[in-house]
Amino acid sequence: MTAAEVHAARQSAAEPEPALAPPVPPVTSGPGTYALTGADGAVIRFVVPAAPDHPDVVALEAVRVAVGAEPCVYVVATIDNATGADEVRAPSVLIEDEAATLVLREAWLVVDLWRGSVAADDPTDLAARVELLSAELAGRGAIASGASGSTVLTAPGVVTAVLAVRADTADGEIALAQA
Repeated sequence: MTAAEVHAARQSAAEPEPALAPPVPPVTSGPGTYALTGADGAVIRFVVPAAPDHPDVVALEAVRVAVGAEPCVYVVATIDNATGADEVRAPSVLIEDEAATLVLREAWLVVDLWRGSVAADDPTDLAARVELLSAELAGRGAIASGASGSTVLTAPGVVTAVLAVRADTADGEIALAQA
């Protein structure tokens, strides 16, 4: 071994290996897009909370205000079922807030509850608007194998701070992380 090789060997032995950066922990709180991957490969992304100008949220809010229902929280669920073998629906989502845990489910289920707030003799087209919105949202909830689409989840209440987000799946509650 030459003197240069000996020197190089001593230098490399004396220099510590560069430290690897610790893994970045997943973000499991706060507003953002959370992801869930199903066993068959379907990917569901939940925007928590949904943007107030999202077309479905605008339509839901217009009907909610018209029927006099209490304020709601909305989440948009985008489902990519391109590799899935079966139809997929967005599971209920639980948002833990400082004050409570809200359980959000497909919005058409909540809109159906609003139907009872419309007076039978209401002279406006409100009953028809509620019915139409419910049917439209219900029709978009199930995403066929090989397809993609979106739906809205909702619950009465207000979220001031998203402390945790969980999906209520057939296998139990699963903590979600931001995508």
